[in-house]
Amino acid sequence: MKILSLTQPESVSCNKAVVRCIETRLRRFDEKLSWIVFSKFETEYGLAREDVIERPELFSKTMRQIFRFGSPYVEKGLIKDLKKEFQLEEKEYSGLADVVLEIRKSRNYRSTILHSDFSFSKPRKLPRANVLNETINQGGSQT
Repeated sequence: MKILSLTQPESVSCNKAVVRCIETRLRRFDEKLSWIVFSKFETEYGLAREDVIERPELFSKTMRQIFRFGSPYVEKGLIKDLKKEFQLEEKEYSGLADVVLEIRKSRNYRSTILHSDFSFSKPRKLPRANVLNETINQGGSQT
């Protein structure tokens, strides 16, 4: 039996378990690779790494942008690890989004994102990216 504290709802622990599983798989290739993939996901879409479970299709898109033709192999490894970690049934999943959907169903997952607050037609910029751009622009105009 799994015991959760009152301050950590099951959906949060599920998010962290998915992220931990992805990080472990990506570190098999390179220690910094996990950081690179999640940083691109965070800056490109304005989402946190724990939001992978909410938007797995965007995370898959991020991986395709980074790994290009190798992305199916990386995704296949992630699917294998997630199936093992979450004890999912042995069947063919069409992709990472399909596995994450199955995880959400099996855990009675409750969304932590209010979908009405988000519009994914345009990527949002993170505040620190704006500060960095302003710093670069100021530095470039002074010379």
